[in-house]
Amino acid sequence: MRTPRFRLSRPIQLLSLVLILSVGLTGCSLFRARLVTLCTNHPEVAAYVELFNALGPEVQVVLCYREDPAAGVVSRAAGTDVVIAEGLNGAAVKRNLEPLDRLFGEDGLNREEFYPGLLQAGLLERRQVTLPVSFRLPAIVFLTNTLGENLPNLSVSAEYLRGASAEFRSSVRDRYVRMGFSPLWDDRLLYDVLRLHGAEFQEGAEGGLRWNADGLSAGLSFLTTWVEEADGGKARTAEFSRKYLYEPLPKLLDEKRILFYPSDSSRLIEDLEGQADEADFRWLNGPTGILVDESVVSVGIPRGSRNKWGARIFVDWLFDETTQKHLLGVSQAKRLSTFGIFGGFSSLRRLTEREFPQLYPVFIGRIPQGDLLAFPKALPAGWQVTKREAVLPWVRSYVGSGAAVEQASEALEAAIRTYGSERPSKQ
Repeated sequence: MRTPRFRLSRPIQLLSLVLILSVGLTGCSLFRARLVTLCTNHPEVAAYVELFNALGPEVQVVLCYREDPAAGVVSRAAGTDVVIAEGLNGAAVKRNLEPLDRLFGEDGLNREEFYPGLLQAGLLERRQVTLPVSFRLPAIVFLTNTLGENLPNLSVSAEYLRGASAEFRSSVRDRYVRMGFSPLWDDRLLYDVLRLHGAEFQEGAEGGLRWNADGLSAGLSFLTTWVEEADGGKARTAEFSRKYLYEPLPKLLDEKRILFYPSDSSRLIEDLEGQADEADFRWLNGPTGILVDESVVSVGIPRGSRNKWGARIFVDWLFDETTQKHLLGVSQAKRLSTFGIFGGFSSLRRLTEREFPQLYPVFIGRIPQGDLLAFPKALPAGWQVTKREAVLPWVRSYVGSGAAVEQASEALEAAIRTYGSERPSKQ
């Protein structure tokens, strides 16, 4: 176990460096040299910044909020020294970020402390330009003992869910009164099934998008079978949705109207506590491992930063294990609605595996080892918008449409081109 180079109990050692570097500065110039502007879309960062600023006046962080901080990096928006957000691992963003390699070393950060799959996405030409902060795991919530006695302890596959959903379905006078769960009811599950079958959406050449055509076809075929055979077809699925899905999913689960529903680690505890009956959960698992959501939160320092050394001090502090333990404590003490670190598990493996089960007992024996996790690849800037507005609507229409899955890749390419050509007229 490495000795942290910057603990809360000795902040002056690091911050004194700032004071030394500031010799010769006076008045407003000294004040500006002390300020680090952090841009984020995570409100809980305010509590973290408050903790950092309490260390001393030599470096102070001020916040700016943007709905899409990654877009601000691409447009080279002025006045940002540190950015913390999702979507920072696309090449267009990374080209405008400072390398962070100097933070690693004998007395600095240790690559072995991170989940390797998360670090990999932050590389640009073998330079580490973003560092992962946190990640989420998709989950399935169900009532205890309702999914079958042979359910694995840690995770569950889409194949298992499809089979259980088909068995759970029940009708009265030719109308469904119970359905397990349809992927057409939740875009996250719809998309996760594609990923579980190897669609592998990721950034391609020149910032474009690419995917595995065979995996896409396999995922669409699986979804079509789920909807047509397990759910009884699109019409029956829509009919059940209109009749029952105006109620919250936890209530429908308690009433045993549905068998399970999707969640993720960021709101899992709230979902479990909200069930009237005893509930349990499993992570989503596929051939390559337990699925990690694409909403990875990362940190970077823009090339246009006017206070790079102060930004590095903050980033170095953020990734100290002792710091993150304090951040978890702050979330608990202030009763922040945000789970964990920036809404997810920490990118520091030891912290996630040891500290999270202590703070959140529901995860005792439920934190997957790093080699069991399937991490997302780097994705292009703007991918979340493209996925929401172009890819997912296309998937919903394609599933059960009768179109050949072998031609799905070409059809998706055409849908994305059409979306791209029409998008300017919508702005």
